[in-house]
Amino acid sequence: EEIIDRIEEFLFFKEKSSQAQEIIAVKILDVDPKLALEFLNKKNSKHFLLLSQCFLILEEFSDSILFAKKFVQSFPRDLNGFLNAGWISIKIKDFDEAIDFFDMAIGIDSLCSEALYGKGSALKKNGEDFSSCQIILSNIDKELCSKLMLANIPSISVKTSERILMNSINIIKFLIQSQQDFRFMEA
Repeated sequence: EEIIDRIEEFLFFKEKSSQAQEIIAVKILDVDPKLALEFLNKKNSKHFLLLSQCFLILEEFSDSILFAKKFVQSFPRDLNGFLNAGWISIKIKDFDEAIDFFDMAIGIDSLCSEALYGKGSALKKNGEDFSSCQIILSNIDKELCSKLMLANIPSISVKTSERILMNSINIIKFLIQSQQDFRFMEA
């Protein structure tokens, strides 16, 4: 709100510094997404994710997904781009595309609970079986609980706890791969 109250002072940065533009846009995004758009450059790939989020808040979904896709193309290893594009795709009811975006996010981080939850949501809304995502998420929860419990049990050696953790991770990877193989066979 302070930025909005002193907007004249911050307009100096509008055409000067890409990083300053980004910081200002982040600060005012939730309060005034239209004003945040004024600070972002539609040709600067570093601004694509913020542009997508502004358009999403303004419910301009075609522009939102356009900039989400541009961000993903510019930064193909950035998990946030795929998550953003997946949620926008769900919002516009393009569940197949949402599943693809969340699959790509899972490819970057196979234990990303938001990607697994998003994929499960898209599968469910698309009328497909989403139980594999539920199983994986519950195993992630169990793994976290196991880590916490093992940290509090002095009688288990570090090597044993590492082995238990690696087994949990391997089970999760197997479940993910099995689910991906099943989708490939269906196609």
